[in-house]
Amino acid sequence: CQHVNKLVIQFYNYFMVTPVTNSVFLLPKSSKIWLSIKNWEDLEPIYQELQARAIPSVEALEAWIVDRNALEIAVYEEFGWRYIRLTTNTQHEAAIKEYEYFVQQISPKASAYEFQLNKKLFDSPYAPALNKEQYRIYLRDINNSSRLFREENVALIAEERLQAKHYGTLFSKIVIPFQAVDLTLQQALGKLEESDRATREQAFKLVHSNLQALTVEVERIFDDLRAIRLKIANQANFDNYRDYRFQHLGRFDYSSQDCLNFHESIKTTIVPIVTTIHERRKRNLQLEELRPWDLNVDPMAQAPLQPFNGEQELMEKSIRLLHELHPLLDNVSNGCAKQGIWIWSRAQTSGTAVTICL
Repeated sequence: CQHVNKLVIQFYNYFMVTPVTNSVFLLPKSSKIWLSIKNWEDLEPIYQELQARAIPSVEALEAWIVDRNALEIAVYEEFGWRYIRLTTNTQHEAAIKEYEYFVQQISPKASAYEFQLNKKLFDSPYAPALNKEQYRIYLRDINNSSRLFREENVALIAEERLQAKHYGTLFSKIVIPFQAVDLTLQQALGKLEESDRATREQAFKLVHSNLQALTVEVERIFDDLRAIRLKIANQANFDNYRDYRFQHLGRFDYSSQDCLNFHESIKTTIVPIVTTIHERRKRNLQLEELRPWDLNVDPMAQAPLQPFNGEQELMEKSIRLLHELHPLLDNVSNGCAKQGIWIWSRAQTSGTAVTICL
C-alpha cells in the first residue's frame, strides 16, 4: 500500500492534470503549456511550435519531450471527458457533436502532427545521447507508433471510432420491462443473482429477447468494422487485423501464438475444473439440470448481497472508499459526482463513463 500511495503522490505532483468545467488543463509543472481545448485551432499553434522548435542540446531535447508529453496528456484528457459526457447520455446532442468533432477533426490532424514529431525526435542528433534506461520504453513505443502510421488510415480510424460509438449507443437504449418496472440492461442482469429460479429465468429470457432484436444492426456494425479494420491492417502491411492490433497495442512480450497456446491450456486444464464446479453447483441447488440462469445465483441459493440502498448511498460509500485508499482520489471521485457521472445504471448511458472518469 505504501508503494501504491507513493506512486499516486508522484503522479499527482508531476502531472497535476486537473479537468475543470471549461476544459482548461494545468499540465506538467516543468511545462509552460496552459491549454483550453475547444477546437483544432486551440491545438495547432502548439503542434506547430513543437515542430519548429530548435533543439540545440540533449537538455533541450528532454525539455521538448516534456512539453510534447504535456500536450499529449491534455489531448487525451479532453478526448476522455468528451467520451464521458457522451456515455453519460448517449442521446445528448451537444455531447454527440463534441465527440464526433474530436474524432473527425481533432484526432486525425493531431495524428499527422504526432507522426512528424516522432520523426523530429528520431532525426535529432541528440536522440542517441538520451539515457537508455530512462527512455528505452518511451522510444520503443514512439518507434512502434511511427512504423504503424499511414496517412491513408487516419480517416478509417475515425470511422472505426464512430462505428464503435454507434454500438455503445445501441445497447444504451435497451429498456427491459420486468415485473412492472423498466430496467436497464445492467439492472436486468442483476436479477440473475436472485434466489428465486423463476425470477432468474424470466430475467434471462427478457434480456436475451431484447439482445436478439438487435441482431441485424449489431451484425451490420460488425461487418462494417471488420472491413474497416482489415483495410487499416492491409494498408499498414499486415495480412490481418489481429497481427496489426497486436503491434498497435504494444504487445512486445508475447505473441499471438502464445495467446493461442493459452487458449488451449484453458481448454485442457480450466474447462474440466469449471465443469466440476458446475456439477457441484447443480447438486447444491438441488437441480436436475443446470441452465444459463442458474450460473450467477449464490451456489447455496442465498439471497444476493445488498451493500447499498439506492444511488446516493452507493455514491457516498464509493467516495469514502476511494478516500481511504488515498485522499488525493477525492478530487476524482467528487468531480465525477458533481458532474453527474457516477456508477448508477440509467437508460441512455453506456455504463463506461465512470470507468474513464476514474
